[in-house]
Amino acid sequence: MLSKWREASVLLLASASFGCADVEFVVPAAGANLSAGLIDVRWKDSGIKPSISELTGYTLVLMVGGDHDDDMQPLSTFASQGVFSTGNAAEGSIGSGIAAAVENGFFFRMTSTKQSGGVVINYSDRFSIPELTGTTALSIKNAVQALKGETQGPPSVGNDAPSTSSSTTISSSVPSSTATASPTLQPSSSPTQEPPDDLPLDPTSPDHDPFPLSPGAKAGLAIGIIAAVALLAALGSIFYFRRRRRQNEAQRTVAGPPYSPSHASELSAETLVRPKAAWTHHSELSSESMVHEAGEGERRPELEGGVFRAELEGCSPVREKS
Repeated sequence: MLSKWREASVLLLASASFGCADVEFVVPAAGANLSAGLIDVRWKDSGIKPSISELTGYTLVLMVGGDHDDDMQPLSTFASQGVFSTGNAAEGSIGSGIAAAVENGFFFRMTSTKQSGGVVINYSDRFSIPELTGTTALSIKNAVQALKGETQGPPSVGNDAPSTSSSTTISSSVPSSTATASPTLQPSSSPTQEPPDDLPLDPTSPDHDPFPLSPGAKAGLAIGIIAAVALLAALGSIFYFRRRRRQNEAQRTVAGPPYSPSHASELSAETLVRPKAAWTHHSELSSESMVHEAGEGERRPELEGGVFRAELEGCSPVREKS
C-alpha cells in the first residue's frame, strides 16, 4: 500500500515538473451505445501545448465507474505500449461477460508520456454497452448512478486546463514503470487489475458451501439414519407376525372339531357279534316226501331266549307250498 502511494506521489511530482500535453477523444462519442466485441477508439490533439507530436508512448484502458480513483475499475487494456507516431487510433475486443450493463458507466483512460519526461492522464466521454451480461461491484454502480446520466468523462490529470474537481488523485493502477523521473519513461505491459472485494459470491459454485458439516456431525447423521432404518424393520416384523398369528387362529375357529353324530355308539366288549349266516337255498318238501312229526312222548326242544333269531334276507327265494 505504501509503495502505491509513493508511485502516485512521484507521478504528481513528475507531471508538475515536466509540463503536460492533452489528448481529446473523438470516438466513441458521448452517450453512445456500443456492442460487445470489436471497439474502435480515436483521438486528436486538444490544442493544449505541448502537442501530441511531443508525446512518445501511451497506455489505453477501458474503465467503468465514477469520476474518482476509488470508485472506478479497469476492465480491459486496449494498448499497453502504444506510440503516437503510429497514428491516433486503436482498437480492442471485449466479451459480453466483462461487466454489467451500466448506463453511461464506461469510458477510456489514456496515460501518456512526454519525450522530455512527465505524464498526463486523459479520459474519454462516457458511453454504454447494453449487451454486457457480467457483474459489477455495487459501489461502482452507485458511483455511476450518482452522476445522474452525465456523459462527460472524469477530469484530466496533469494538463493546464482548469479542473472541474477540487481534488483529483491518480489511480493506483498506473503502471509501476512510470514511477521514475527518468526522461525515457515507458508504460508497463498492462495495468494491475484487482477484483473488487464486495462482489457477491456465486451460490452455484461447487466449492461454495454455506452450511459445512463437521466430521462428527456427519457421523452422527449416518448413525441416526441406520438406527431409524433398523427400528422401521423391527416394527414391520412385529406387525407381520401378529397378522399371521391372527389369520391362523381365525382358520382354526372356522374349521372346528371333526364331526361325530350324537346317536352313534360303539359296541361294548360283551356284545355278541355273530357272523352272518351264509345264504342257503330253501325249498319245500315234495309231495312224495314223508313228513314225520315228533311223538307225544318225545321232548320238544325250543330255542333259548337269549339265542339270536335271524330272519331270511329279503333276497332269499321263498317257495310256496303247492
